[in-house]
Order: sequence, then C-alpha cells, then structure tokens
Amino acid sequence: MPSVPRPASDSALKRRKGAFAAAALLVLLVICLTAWLHRVYVERENRHRHQAERELQSINQLQLQAVVGWQQQSLRDAEMLVEDTLLSAALGRWLGDGEISAREGVRRRLRALNELGHYTAVHFVDSEGTVLLSNRADDGREGTRVPLADLGALRSALSSAKAVMAEPVSDRAFAFPFISVFAPLYDDEVAIGAVWLVQDLRSALLPLLEPWPTPSQTARSGIVWRDGEQARYLNAPREVKAAVLQYRYPLDGNPAAVVQALGGVRGVFYASDEQGRSVMAMASPVFGTRWLLLSSVEVVEVFADVRRREILALALPVSLLLLASAGVFGLVLRRAWQRERVLTQALQRSLGGLEAQLRVDPLTGVANRRALDEAASFQLALAVRGETRSRC
Repeated sequence: MPSVPRPASDSALKRRKGAFAAAALLVLLVICLTAWLHRVYVERENRHRHQAERELQSINQLQLQAVVGWQQQSLRDAEMLVEDTLLSAALGRWLGDGEISAREGVRRRLRALNELGHYTAVHFVDSEGTVLLSNRADDGREGTRVPLADLGALRSALSSAKAVMAEPVSDRAFAFPFISVFAPLYDDEVAIGAVWLVQDLRSALLPLLEPWPTPSQTARSGIVWRDGEQARYLNAPREVKAAVLQYRYPLDGNPAAVVQALGGVRGVFYASDEQGRSVMAMASPVFGTRWLLLSSVEVVEVFADVRRREILALALPVSLLLLASAGVFGLVLRRAWQRERVLTQALQRSLGGLEAQLRVDPLTGVANRRALDEAASFQLALAVRGETRSRC
C-alpha cells in the first residue's frame, strides 16, 4: 500500500536556515555597499570642496592683482608728476610771475593726463586745497576746494613728498563716487601745491570686481573696510539695492563673512552673507590700504552641481545591486514554486491512491459498500437525467 510522503523536518529546517543565511548575507551586502557608497560620496564631495576653495582663492587673487595694479598705476602716474621738474618750474613761473604761457602749458599737460590716463578730472590745487588750475578752463572748478574728506591725504602728500591715494569719497564736489590721488609739487624744494587726480569709481575700479570668470549665480567680490563700528562697502552686496559707497553693515559680532574678515580672518573660510545665507568666502588685504577684497559664493550653489552628479554616478551601482537582488529573489521564488508544484503533484497522487483503497475490500479485493453506494448514486443520477431529457 502506497504511503503519503511526509516532509522531512531536518530538510525543512536546513532550508529555513539556508534562506535565513541568504537573507542575512543580502542585508549585510546592502549595508556594506551603502557604507562604501557613503564613503565614496564623502571623499568626492571633499575633493570637490577643495577644488571649489582653490577656484575661489584663485579668482580672489586675480582680482586682487587687478586692483593692486590699478592702484600702483595711479600712484606711478602721480609719482611721474612729482618728479617732473619742468612741470614744477612752469607752475612756479606762473604762480610767481603770472606768466600766462606757463599756465597754458601746465593746462595742456593736465588735459593730456586727463585724456591719456582715463582720469575724470585733473586739477592743480594749492597747499590749502583750493583749485587754482583745471584741465579745462570752462569747467567751473577753479576756486573750489578739495572735499574735507580728502584734505588729510593732501597734507600727507605735501609733508611726505610722495604721491598719496585718498579713501573713496561720495561728495557734492562731483556727481559720482570718486577717489583722489595727490601728487605734491615743489619749486626749489618749496611746496607749491599738488596735482589732484580724480577717478570715477564706477568706471575705474568697479569693472575690476564685478566680472566673475566662471558661470555663477551667487558669486561676487567687493571691497570693504572698517569705518568705526560699521563695515563700509565700496559696492553693495548681491541683491542689495544701494549706490556705490552707500551701504554699511554693523559689526555687532554676528557670524557674517564681512564681520569675520574685518575681525582678522584671512584665506578661505565659511560664514554667512548679509542675508544670512551660508557662503564660502575668501578675504585678502589690499596692500597699502585699509581695504579688504572679499569674495564669496553660496555653499548651496557650490555643492548643488556636484551632488547632482554624484547621485547620478552612484545610482548605477545601486541600480545594479537592486537588479541583482531582484534576480536572486526571483530565483528563490522560482525554486520554491517548483518545489511546491512537485509536492502538490505527489500529494495528489497519494490522495488518489488512498481514495482507491477506500473503495476496495482489503480481504477479498472486491468493491466494498462505499463503492456500491457511489455506483448506485451515479447510475441513479444518470437515469434521472436520461428520463428528464426524454420528457423534454
């Protein structure tokens, strides 16, 4: 008599242990891969951070060189006037003897300097700051005075016998923000005055700061310096509507980049801007001035592109892992389905044998009462069915 196969408990236990081990191995693999991907991402982000810092530092230094070059060129122009004995002699003759030809010669020299040196205005002033001679006779400047903010620079130039650059000024003397350079002149070692070179900051200095060599929406550079308990800006911060020299920021100890820079921080550092947004900043002193060249770019912009690229790059191994996991899981399911089908077929065959044994007498080998009853019920059903059809 065939018997019903019983699942071996040891085999089932082994299969469960194997499935558990496979699942644990898969989880461990996922954890290890996740840790590796995180480490790779951090390393590549740090590498990009260093690259961005070097780029910011390079741009800041390039702009610093441009500003220092402009400053030194302006001072060289003024020093050439200091050493120009012919100019000093002509001014001495005009001031001493009232020689008209000497005055006109000086005016032509001032006009040439105004045109060739890209200066907005060139004047000759006495030691008190009164304009005695202008590059243009009809500009109405003769007789006016140097702004009070520039008198200190004028006196310093006369006392040191060297060209001196003043601080940026916004004054009624001109309709634009300007910066002055004074070239002291001497006749027989006696100070007779100074040439006052005036430059419009909007065309002379700002073009050196505003262009950014790489594509960026948030990068900017500006010149700042301490003015009492405030930071004064040559050019206003990004998204701040303020004219040149009209923006100030309080130095009240907040973590803004300008506060840290004026507090002594140099090089590349991380802080916030005037609107509280996180920025990467670089501060460099401008030689010979109180100015700091402060360059910054928002951290979000710095890392937005790299994070997008890294996510796309790391998505490939993650996708491969998911596909491999799906394949392994599908293979396990297929094998489980095949085992289930084999067991089901074996069970059906066993049940069929049991049903056959239930209808046969084990002693005589002939059909028993159950088989007789089922055959009678079946024949009766057939007879009823046949009679119903004949009636129809």
